[in-house]
Amino acid sequence: MPPCLEFEDFPLMGKIPPELKNINIETFREIVVAPWRILHRINSNEVLVLAVVDSRRDIDDALLNRLLNRN
Repeated sequence: MPPCLEFEDFPLMGKIPPELKNINIETFREIVVAPWRILHRINSNEVLVLAVVDSRRDIDDALLNRLLNRN
């Protein structure tokens, strides 16, 4: 079963992304399904998938480009 389908039973699966943990942001989690990093957070009783990022890219650049609407 793909890991994302397990969110219903295990919403806290994954880990806090190290880039965010280093700056004391601990509300997001990630799971890695090579080569993808699936970033998500729990909102009430929902799991929100925020981004699926190629793990070979620098996540800071990838998220900045996403925020600026660039690919």
